[in-house]
Amino acid sequence: MANTFFVVLPSNVSDYPDNKPNKYRVHLPKPIEFQGGNWVCGLYSIQYPQSWAATIGTDVKQWIEINYKNKKPHRIGIPKTTQLTPNGLSFFLKLVLSNKEKSRKRRDVSIETFEDEIIIDPEINLVVDAVKKRRRRDTGVTDTVPLWVKEFFNQYPHNYWDAIRDHEQELEQHKVKVEEKTKEVLNEEDETKKEELQQELDHLHSLSEGKKKEIRLLTEEANKRDRRDDRLIANQFLEQHPNDYHEQVIKMEINIIIRYIELEEKIKESREEDGKNARSGDEIQRFINSIKRMRKNLEAIESVIIEKDLNITRDEFHQQNSNTHSEFVQKFFDDHPSEEIIPTKEIFEEQKDEQGNDDLINKKTVTLIEEKESQAKDLHSDIEFEYLDSIDRFRVIFNDPEISNIIISSQLCYVLGFPMGRLVNGQIGKYGIDLKGGFTSFAVYSKGLTSNVIMGNSVSSLLRIVAVENRSGGVVERVYDQPMFIPVLPREINEIEIELRWMNGNLVKFDHGTVIITLMFNRMLRFN
Repeated sequence: MANTFFVVLPSNVSDYPDNKPNKYRVHLPKPIEFQGGNWVCGLYSIQYPQSWAATIGTDVKQWIEINYKNKKPHRIGIPKTTQLTPNGLSFFLKLVLSNKEKSRKRRDVSIETFEDEIIIDPEINLVVDAVKKRRRRDTGVTDTVPLWVKEFFNQYPHNYWDAIRDHEQELEQHKVKVEEKTKEVLNEEDETKKEELQQELDHLHSLSEGKKKEIRLLTEEANKRDRRDDRLIANQFLEQHPNDYHEQVIKMEINIIIRYIELEEKIKESREEDGKNARSGDEIQRFINSIKRMRKNLEAIESVIIEKDLNITRDEFHQQNSNTHSEFVQKFFDDHPSEEIIPTKEIFEEQKDEQGNDDLINKKTVTLIEEKESQAKDLHSDIEFEYLDSIDRFRVIFNDPEISNIIISSQLCYVLGFPMGRLVNGQIGKYGIDLKGGFTSFAVYSKGLTSNVIMGNSVSSLLRIVAVENRSGGVVERVYDQPMFIPVLPREINEIEIELRWMNGNLVKFDHGTVIITLMFNRMLRFN
C-alpha cells in the first residue's frame, strides 16, 4: 500500500438507497486494512450545496405566538427563507403574517392558476419575444421545442411533473375506452355497423398515439429542465426580465409562501381524515416536490442577482443614504413619545462614540428596497417588524389593540435581535441583526474510522469543522492543503460513514444537491 492515498465519497452512490446528503454510507470497491496503528486520516476537500434556508428555518421550523387580551393564543408558522437585507426580511414577515390572516379559498392540487394572478406569476417566463426569435435565427440556432410545449411549461412552471402524470392518467382512461370499443367491433355482426365502429376505433387509436407522443415530448423537456445548471436558469431569467427582475423575484417569494400555506392546509386535511385517503398523501408529496423546485430556482436566481447589483455593502449604503446614527436616533426618540416605544439602554450607549457629520448627503434609491416597500403598503397584518435603518434594529408593531404580547421562536428572536421572552408593542430589538441565522459552520464526522477527538467538553469522531457563507444557492467547495490529521483505528474497513451536523448536533437540512468528500490517508514514519 502507498504511503499516501485518497478516497472520494459522494453522497449519491447507489449502494444504499436511504443515503442523504447529511448522512450517508459508501461501500468501498475493496476492503482497506490499516495495520500497526501508524495511519492518519484528514478531510482534504468537501463540495456541498448551500441549499438550506440561511436566515429562518435553517434547523427547525420557526413560529410566532400571539397572545390576546380576550382570546386564546394563536401560533403562526413561519416558512423557511434566505433574506439578503433587513428590509427584505421585514417585507417577508409582513407578507407571511398578512397571508396567514386571510381566509384563502381551497384550490385543486393539479391547478396552478391562482385568483390573484396579478401578483403571482410563473417564476420564469419562457415565452420568447419576436426580437429574440430573430436574433436566434440570425445566429443560425434553431429552436426545436414546439410552441405548445413552451405554453405547457409556462402554465405549469413548478408542478409540471404533476401535470404530466395527469396526462398519463388520461391516457390510461383512454386505453380503457379503446378496449371497450375493440370488444364492440369484435362482437358486432352487422357489417355496416361494424365498419362504423371500426372507424371510431381507428380514430381512438390515432388519439392514443397523439397522446403518447405528447407525453414523450413533455417528459423529455421536463428531464432537460431538471438537469439545467443553476447558472443557466438564472441567465435565462435575467434575459426574460432584464428590467423587472427584482419585482419577479418578489412574486416568486409570494408564490412559495402561498404554496407553503396550501401545503399546511393539505396536511391539516390529511390529519382530519386520519390518513384514510391514500390520494391525500400523494397530493402532499406533490406540494413538497413543487416547493423544492421553486426554492431551487429562486436560490439560483438570487445568487446571480447578488453578483449583479448588490455589491454595495451595508456601510456604504448607510453612508450614501442616511445621516449619522446619533442624529437619527435623537430625532427618532424626539418624534416618538416614551409610552409608544421601549428604548433600551444599549442603543443609547452605542451612539455615544458616533462622530457627527454636518454635510448633507444626496439620497440614492435602491430599486429592490423601494419595490418591496411599495408592495408592503398594499398589505395589512396585525403584527409588523419595522426595520429602523439608522440604528440597525427592528421594532415590533401591533396593529390590533386586542394583542397583549407575542412570543417568537429562538432563531427568529436571534435574527431580529430581540431577547427571548414576551415582546410588547413598540419594543425595539436589544441586539444587532444577523441574517446568517446563527449557523456559521457545520462539523463533518466519520463513525468508526478514526480515533475520537476532544471537542469542547466531549469527545467525538470529528474530521473537520467547515465554515459556511451567508448566501443560498450554488455549490461550495473547500480544499484544505493542510488537513487536520487524526489517527486511523487499526482495523479493516469496507465502508465509510459520513455525517454533517450543525454545531448544536442536528443534521444539516439540505433541500437538494450532492455532497462529495475527499479523505486523505497518510502513513506516519516512526523512528525508534
